[in-house]
Amino acid sequence: MERTYIGDIKQNLDRDVLLRGFVENFRDGKSMAFIVLKDITGKVQITIEKEKHPELEETLLKITPDSVISVTGVAVASEYVKMGGVEVFPATITVDSTNPNFTVDNNMFMDKSKETLYFATNKLGNDIVIPEGVKYIGNSAFSNLKTVTSYTFPSTLVE
Repeated sequence: MERTYIGDIKQNLDRDVLLRGFVENFRDGKSMAFIVLKDITGKVQITIEKEKHPELEETLLKITPDSVISVTGVAVASEYVKMGGVEVFPATITVDSTNPNFTVDNNMFMDKSKETLYFATNKLGNDIVIPEGVKYIGNSAFSNLKTVTSYTFPSTLVE
């Protein structure tokens, strides 16, 4: 399949497309995930319905901001999407390269040294255990976690 640039997506509605670009934003919820994918021509929302595509779950764990990914799927017009009124429902997602500065470990977004925790996903459950080695925690690292009942902090944490 030939690559479609995001700037040309409206001419390819209701068709299979192959997109390549950088992840600008990534929200990973329990039943849905959303990726803002950008290339040199624009941005588009990738909407993942997890129940329909459980095979994408492992790939989603590898995605970090600025990851380079390839997406095949169907481009659909949507009045609810602010970015040009188009979203893509993927059949496949491939992580071509990841950000050299950040990593995701045990559903926690961290720097490569794993000393700074920036963000924890909602897949951690109610009892959060921060791994040994973490020295710093970002101000809003747990802002999306609504049902946490306990936190366990490592001895390496700097006050």
